[in-house]
Amino acid sequence: MAARKTEKARPELSFVCYMILEDGSTVPFEDLTEEQRQRFRENAQQRLSERMSDYYTQHPQELRNST
Repeated sequence: MAARKTEKARPELSFVCYMILEDGSTVPFEDLTEEQRQRFRENAQQRLSERMSDYYTQHPQELRNST
């Protein structure tokens, strides 16, 4: 039986999430102030709510199926 080649250990993947601020500058998410994070959460919740409302308005059968 042939010996199996051992795979080289792959480096661990990492990433940095950058946020684009109102002034156009970019900042790593980890470096945001608590106030900036709160503003991000509020904006994200508002946009998600609007998109879901739009979707269910256009696909009312999906809303009935999900409840």
